[in-house]
Amino acid sequence: MRLVLLSPVLFGAASVATKIYAASYSGTVTTLSPQKSNGSYELSIVAQTKDCGISPSWLTLDADHNLMLCLNEAIGGSNGSLTSFRVNPNGSLTTLDVLETITGPVMSAIYTIPSQPERRFVAVAH
Repeated sequence: MRLVLLSPVLFGAASVATKIYAASYSGTVTTLSPQKSNGSYELSIVAQTKDCGISPSWLTLDADHNLMLCLNEAIGGSNGSLTSFRVNPNGSLTTLDVLETITGPVMSAIYTIPSQPERRFVAVAH
């Protein structure tokens, strides 16, 4: 993987960004951490997982519950999937569950409804 230099405008002195998550059609979800080096920032790999499927495409982070959802479009496959991960303190991901979807999920969102505020739901767009 090529190191990417990021502008100080992106990560100013008051920045609190600690982890960046990236999904790739190479089949990986990567946790990255910005590190200051020689006056600029570089991204270093913290962890990687291939547990999201063959073509992970959309990540939904629920930081309040240490939960990450990952959609697998399954390009060229018979079914897509929605994988849930626990976000560990170091930013790595532990697989919780995998649910099969129809091929091609492209976006997800976590939501609640007024009549059941203690419950959370997931909407998936295809």
